[in-house]
Amino acid sequence: MFKFSLRTTLLVGTAVRLLLMPFTAHPFDVSVWYMYCMDVLRHGFDLSILTSVNSLWWLTLTPIAFVYGFLSSATGWGATAVDALPASFNPHYGIAWVPGPLFNALVKVPMLLADVGTALVLYRLMKRFSKTGLAEKVVALFYLNPISIWISSGWGQNDAIPAFFTVLSVYLLLGDRVVPSVISLLFATLFKVYPAAFIIPASVYLFKRGKQKELLKYLLFFIVPYLIFLASSGIQAVNNLSSLILGFFFTRGTINGVFGFGLTYWSWSMVLPLDPNIWGPVSTLLMTVLSFISIYFVSKARFDDSLKGLTMATYLVAAAFFLSSNLVSEARFVWLLPFLVLLVGEGVVSVKLFGLISLTAFLYTQKNFPYYLLPVATLNSGVLAPLFRIAAPFGDVVQDALLPSSAGAVILAILGTLFSLLILMLYFKVLRGVLPSRDSIRFADRPVSPEVNTFLWSFSAKLMFPRFLSWK
Repeated sequence: MFKFSLRTTLLVGTAVRLLLMPFTAHPFDVSVWYMYCMDVLRHGFDLSILTSVNSLWWLTLTPIAFVYGFLSSATGWGATAVDALPASFNPHYGIAWVPGPLFNALVKVPMLLADVGTALVLYRLMKRFSKTGLAEKVVALFYLNPISIWISSGWGQNDAIPAFFTVLSVYLLLGDRVVPSVISLLFATLFKVYPAAFIIPASVYLFKRGKQKELLKYLLFFIVPYLIFLASSGIQAVNNLSSLILGFFFTRGTINGVFGFGLTYWSWSMVLPLDPNIWGPVSTLLMTVLSFISIYFVSKARFDDSLKGLTMATYLVAAAFFLSSNLVSEARFVWLLPFLVLLVGEGVVSVKLFGLISLTAFLYTQKNFPYYLLPVATLNSGVLAPLFRIAAPFGDVVQDALLPSSAGAVILAILGTLFSLLILMLYFKVLRGVLPSRDSIRFADRPVSPEVNTFLWSFSAKLMFPRFLSWK
């Protein structure tokens, strides 16, 4: 049986990441990072970025801009204009430049460091707070995971950074270091807003552990600094934050004429156009109902096993979004991934179910094939020509937006639906896991009827394929 070594895992995972970093990139996201860095080099640092709700990311890009400017001038390695490439290579969406390998490698260094940091924190979490002895396995499942590698080092999206600070917050919280924990979560939130959802399971955990003073301290050290940040940043940051929060619950219109896409069953809107005026409220209702269910069950968790309980509670809160939102970026899965591997380590989810979830997410990210290989075209465009001919039937250009063709849309819809079903299966399994016991389920401090009791414990077992869930 293969023995997972922390050192081997880190060496292999880092080597794969370093090979990918220069030569692959999401054509839109990385071009945004590139254009920002060019603005810094031309006009200097702009204080207005401090009004952004993800201001720490723009601050991180600022030194990268100066390093890139120096190395680019010294080596002559730069970006290539899209107009200089064959017409079929155009990624559309108004993208004018394809950053070369030098910029791609530099801009992904923070994500690489974040992935390494997350792997090490996961190792310490399992060693210190788990009795299963599966620390090395958990690290391997995360650090060698194709979706983890791809989003950070292939795609070039920065969700690995808030994921690291959130997992670090978990480690510090379980170690009774409340203030450092909340500061770490605050850092995560200033990279991306959504890690703030961890406040819910963390607050319930502290309350259930009888640490009301620490709970008050936790909330104050998060809310007060964040309110100060919003107040000092002006009305623009407040507007940005409110738009992001409302966007989780209230769907407004479509993006490029598509109501929903990403790791969700709403991807069928690319095949069968959905009216947002009708289906938007449905998505909002689903989000509200699932959020209520998740928070209710989190409030009933006992947290006898601190790591297991906190991980399951976090999954329930996050799953409410994944199972209802009509726009679920694959990059968001990177934040959920560390909690999934912890569920594997704690014996809540099987390796095969976890593998299917990860594989489905990874396959969906390939929707940008072969455009994510455009950095190679800055060196030699001829080698990519056959790949673009193969991919041509799966994409259509609509008003300068590159959208999936009918065949491509069906494939993505199937993958999105499969991902939602797998997340739902795990959702029911975790719901069962957080309940104290089959005979002690209570609602509003009253025991539920035997019929409801039986339903809660058997629904997922009968409907969600128990043999599949038990695979190891």
